[in-house]
Amino acid sequence: MSDEFVAKKIIEGILFLSPAPLAIKDISSMTGFKPSLVSYCLKELVDDYETRGIQVKAVAGAFQMTTSHEIAPYIEKLAAFTKGVSLSPALLETLSIIAYKQPVTRGEIEKIRGVNVDGVINKLLDMKLICILGRADLPGKPVLFGTTKDFLRLFGLESLRELPDPEKIESISNESGESDKSDTQQE
Repeated sequence: MSDEFVAKKIIEGILFLSPAPLAIKDISSMTGFKPSLVSYCLKELVDDYETRGIQVKAVAGAFQMTTSHEIAPYIEKLAAFTKGVSLSPALLETLSIIAYKQPVTRGEIEKIRGVNVDGVINKLLDMKLICILGRADLPGKPVLFGTTKDFLRLFGLESLRELPDPEKIESISNESGESDKSDTQQE
């Protein structure tokens, strides 16, 4: 592979992930590529993307990946369809319990959290992040909850097997807590 090809791929990736336009000097500084190579690659990317849904455009003396004007109505529909999901600490805590313990009853969740979870469960059901899996073979036949495909999509998981190991999370949390304590003691 040529140096230009590799440089073009790197610059394309940087532009794709950048939340703001980047000037040639900024890209050159980040990558170590000569400004002339960055300029050449940007011209190539502008040409490559000219007829596509995503374009590389010059914006106020810098470059940015943007969507083409022709697909703006579809982007607006996408934004409405995928409206942002905001999860409070209570929602996240309950959702993580369900993800790791499923199928799990409301009572089991409340025992772990130590608080009533009726409102949180209803919100997670409304958000379609959890679903009812059935009923437990216990007195009163309590409802069993589990996560949904929307949960997997939200967290970028292929399956529940990709969830982090709880023991690893706890060890990281303990290490973080120890470093916080030592930081406090040093002050």
